[in-house]
Amino acid sequence: MTKVLAKYLHFLGEDVELAGHTRPVLRHDGTNPIPDLVFTRTCEIAQDRVENIVVELKRPSQVIGADELMQIEKYALAVMRDERFNKRNVSWDFWIIGNSLDEFAESRRNQTGLPFGYIQRTDRHRVRVRTWSEVINDARHRLKFVERSLDYRANHDDGVEYLRSKHAQFLPPSLSDGPDPSPSSEDGQD
Repeated sequence: MTKVLAKYLHFLGEDVELAGHTRPVLRHDGTNPIPDLVFTRTCEIAQDRVENIVVELKRPSQVIGADELMQIEKYALAVMRDERFNKRNVSWDFWIIGNSLDEFAESRRNQTGLPFGYIQRTDRHRVRVRTWSEVINDARHRLKFVERSLDYRANHDDGVEYLRSKHAQFLPPSLSDGPDPSPSSEDGQD
């Protein structure tokens, strides 16, 4: 986590010494958290607004329960208690994703006063518990929305034609020129 967050400070433009002098970011028990994924983006609709997502992925056979929830909450605590990362214009989302949840985890993400899936929520950070099926269904929904909004449907031929027009020098000879070699419904036979 220390290396990830040092790179993050560098992204923000902070003068960071990366040669080992950066003080470590530790959990309250002194251990070093190791996240699976960290994403950062600058919002174009809000000046100087930076959003971050720290994701903890669980193997398919592992059921998310109290220990796993504590793990992601400790990640959040380690980041939010460090003044280098708890800034006014920065938000943090901490997600834990797995295939299934036990009864305790289900009850924690279904609390009165919090949106479904959240186990913590403040102005600057949120902790969410998600299943892979929820993540995939949300992505499908967003894709359908974009397709309807743009009235656009991508197909194989359009994709190959775009690659030819923009990146022909990188394509194998079979794709670089001429008609698409993929099978077509019009094969000239009656």
